[in-house]
Amino acid sequence: MTNYSHTLNLPKTSFPMKANLAKRELEILQLWKQLYPSLRAKRAGQPKFVLHDGPPYANGHVHIGTTLNKVLKDITVKAKNMEGYDAPFVPGWDCHGLPIELQVLKKVKGNTAQLRKACREHAQQYVNLQMQEFKRLGVVADWDAPYLTMNPDFEALTAQKMFSLVKSGALTKGKKPVHWCVECHTALAQAELEYKNHTSRAVYVRFSLVDSEVFCTKHNVPIKEVSLVVWTTTPWTLPANTAVCLHADYQYCVLAQHDEYLVTASDLRNDFCDKSNIENAEVVATFSGKDLQNALCQHPFLSRNVPVVLGEHVNLSQGTGCIHTAPGHGEEDFAVGKEYQLPVLCPVDDYGYFTDEVPQFHGKKVWEVNDLVVETLQQSNTLVQQHDQQHEYPYCWRCHSPVIVRATPQWFVSMDYDKLRERCIEEATKTQWIPQWGKKRIVNMLQKRPDWCVSRQRAWGVPIAVFYCNECDTQVRDDVVMQHVVKLFSQETCDVWFTKPVEDLMPKDYRCCGAQNFTKENDVLDVWFDAGTTQDIVLKRQDLKYPADLYLEGSDQFRGWFQSSLVLAVAGNKSAPYKAVATHGYVVEPRTKNREKQKVSKSRGALFPKDLIEKYGADLLRLWVASENFRDDVEFSPDKLQQVQTYYRKIRNTYRYLLGNLYDDDQQIHKFCDLPQLEKYILTRLHTLNGEVREAYARYEYHTVFQLVQNFFSNELSSLYFDVRKDTLYSESANSSQRRQAQFVLRELLRTTLPWIAPVLSFTAEEIWQHVRKDCDEHSIHLSKFCNVNADYCDAALQQQWKNLLQLRTDILKKLEDSKNRGLIKTFAEAHVNAGGQVSTEYCKILTQLLPVARVSCSDGDMSVMVFAGKKCQRCWQYFSIEKDSGDLCQRCIDVLHLHTE
Repeated sequence: MTNYSHTLNLPKTSFPMKANLAKRELEILQLWKQLYPSLRAKRAGQPKFVLHDGPPYANGHVHIGTTLNKVLKDITVKAKNMEGYDAPFVPGWDCHGLPIELQVLKKVKGNTAQLRKACREHAQQYVNLQMQEFKRLGVVADWDAPYLTMNPDFEALTAQKMFSLVKSGALTKGKKPVHWCVECHTALAQAELEYKNHTSRAVYVRFSLVDSEVFCTKHNVPIKEVSLVVWTTTPWTLPANTAVCLHADYQYCVLAQHDEYLVTASDLRNDFCDKSNIENAEVVATFSGKDLQNALCQHPFLSRNVPVVLGEHVNLSQGTGCIHTAPGHGEEDFAVGKEYQLPVLCPVDDYGYFTDEVPQFHGKKVWEVNDLVVETLQQSNTLVQQHDQQHEYPYCWRCHSPVIVRATPQWFVSMDYDKLRERCIEEATKTQWIPQWGKKRIVNMLQKRPDWCVSRQRAWGVPIAVFYCNECDTQVRDDVVMQHVVKLFSQETCDVWFTKPVEDLMPKDYRCCGAQNFTKENDVLDVWFDAGTTQDIVLKRQDLKYPADLYLEGSDQFRGWFQSSLVLAVAGNKSAPYKAVATHGYVVEPRTKNREKQKVSKSRGALFPKDLIEKYGADLLRLWVASENFRDDVEFSPDKLQQVQTYYRKIRNTYRYLLGNLYDDDQQIHKFCDLPQLEKYILTRLHTLNGEVREAYARYEYHTVFQLVQNFFSNELSSLYFDVRKDTLYSESANSSQRRQAQFVLRELLRTTLPWIAPVLSFTAEEIWQHVRKDCDEHSIHLSKFCNVNADYCDAALQQQWKNLLQLRTDILKKLEDSKNRGLIKTFAEAHVNAGGQVSTEYCKILTQLLPVARVSCSDGDMSVMVFAGKKCQRCWQYFSIEKDSGDLCQRCIDVLHLHTE
């Protein structure tokens, strides 16, 4: 039997089937060394699009959540560049703060200056490390000029921003309750808290009215001791109690219980009685909360009386409606205390130990005092009942310990100064939020946001560079002083604040009220203040603009960077720092039958991206990112990556098919009107999809891009066009019109779809580009743009016609499968299909090409399948009719070989 394979136009390409991404990507990175400046020069003068990079923390390797974030940003910027925008990308790092300081303290013991030097070196080490890991992910950015919050210029400008807020009155120092970590010994902002399920010791406590006799007489009940019942989950704060708070308009009831009366809100009476095991309690009187205002109660175990006050924060969700009020340990308590001029007691030190203000608990930690307070209440007969209470409780984001609330002198950005809160809400409502629910979430947070505590009692941060005059006891707010400090910071870093004496930090011969005796503030700024100023510092770079077109961060940044950026921007009398904000979910492990989704965690054995890249390559991780709808939580697991690998192989094999069949392309242009019907359909679909893919990129719907590409490559190219046209490409003569027309379509597919995948599969697209580009082409795919597909290819009527035709093809393939299963035919190739009399002659001709059968006819009757009476061509493997003197070849192949030998 003759071997005819050498007479076929078999695919030829050096583009390998096996990707070997881990090795090949390193070679491509060498090609990209000058890609960013080349891209900026190429797009200079075009409309600008700025995605402002929220700074990751310079501590540790890049983890899978950071990978999701940075790859999403890179896809966004690359797609905008492909669309023709000038889309710079300036990466940044958050370099100050407690996590770095705690890491350094494990290794370095010394003074503040030595500690800060080690922190700076630690941060720089991880900036360098993460930068290399981001590069390895294929992120293209201005790596030569990133912004670091510890750079001298940045520290100086951060201090200048702080000065401006102090001078305007928006940033002031005062003693207020703040969340405090007793393990890290510092105040915490709302963004530095994580809420966990927590079990607290809850107590019902008697606060006896000093004038019970007057109360009983007024309400016409027998004279007994009357006690307001207070409920609290923090018994340790009772030593700081200075009032009991009721709601003016709530109804309260007096419960007769043995030889006493107990007072609770009427709506909470049953809950109180159930939890206190009180049965058959009789309500002997009711009154409104305002009726008891300014009455005095006896503290349950200390020798002092406390007043009854009124507050709008009292609610009926739980407890008794009688609120234990300790202005030194609660924000709402503090507000009520300010209104009623209550003393602010806070007998707890920075480490969570009681001071000698409460001798009986002196030296005891707050958690230990909970039990001691309960014992004291029992001894004084003021404990009604105790029970365990499950509730959400704030924990420190860094050490994961429960925090307390304590009043300390701190610096606060007032949310109500100059209507800052209202202005922030107004700007937030103007912003586009992706998903849309983000707008409601940010507005709700802003409405409830307390004043922002920006001071921290730590060493590694930008100092709150404020001086105090020791003679007149005032803050120095002189511009001359402020600018002198800013200049020092820009020249020597803000470390000088901790290494130089006060006189060397002040302008020479500067005086306040005639004196030169000053002290300096010791606190540093919250790292969220650093991050919040990036909009004011980074976006002023010449290559960027204000406001940014997009912020793209995890949903946890609603309480972090989204708010800090907005607050500081609006406080500076500017608009929101962003036009649009997109948020992504957490990276989670897949849900199983026995377990809900959990956030991917290193503590549970999650791999670092660098390890995954060494095994799979960066493009696999990038494709995983694009395949998921980032608006929800994103699942990640080894099985998920294996699934993505299957998708990747399909995409790679699609391009290998295209390249392999274009090895002898003559580069001729063919008119749409002259093409066969199948070619017209594929080009029409290409035109439609080109618009859909670009629109999906514009909407930041990268999972839609993935689905469009995957479906097109699998269903319309691999399963239809490639399969049908394989015979034409392989078996027709090399220069036949049919083959050249098919190659023209393959060329259009390659030219148009390669930019589709470039923002996602950046390395693979580059590898393909290097196989096909000519000397006149850009040296990188990432310097090119999305293609504009010929408008002639737009034919909606043709797409509808083919929709019907492909449905008929599907029905016939099902019929063929059924016939094969029943033994009527051995293979599809030997089948003769009668599509039925209802099928038009035009459709019948097209179906002959679309079906892998010997013959298609459209005779009267129903659809049927039979064995074709013919033989198999030994060259093209198509079946043909047996005619007189016919050999092993069909007539088509005989003709092709005849041309081949001429």
